[in-house]
Amino acid sequence: MNARRSLLAGAAAVMTIAACTRAPYLIVFNRTDVPLTIQRTPPYDSDVTIAPGAAQRVRFPDAMELTVTAGAATWRYAVRFPPRELARWSRMGRPEFQVQVEPDGRVYVLPPDAVPPVHELPPQPSGFPLAPETCGD
Repeated sequence: MNARRSLLAGAAAVMTIAACTRAPYLIVFNRTDVPLTIQRTPPYDSDVTIAPGAAQRVRFPDAMELTVTAGAATWRYAVRFPPRELARWSRMGRPEFQVQVEPDGRVYVLPPDAVPPVHELPPQPSGFPLAPETCGD
């Protein structure tokens, strides 16, 4: 009986921890010469547009995919999580990853203490920079 209670208590603790996990955010810096529009995908209720030379904080996409329009081009990305050590933490305890979109559409993950725009891009972890699939120019 005690083993069953311990098992149930352990399962409840794991479920509580999982429920408290905070969804990560991306701080997206647009280093292109055109506005970038992240097309509506959950959790976005509407398109998100980022002006050239500006940054925008957005939720990490639930679908792990993003479609971005950049002028006449449409870029599709298979999004992946950057390594945890590249996160900075918000006051609410949410991980935030800084990324910088270059004119060729590549997305570079930046160190947590970087101040965009970063002209000398740092070495990238495995899987980065993200390269877009170009859908139209």
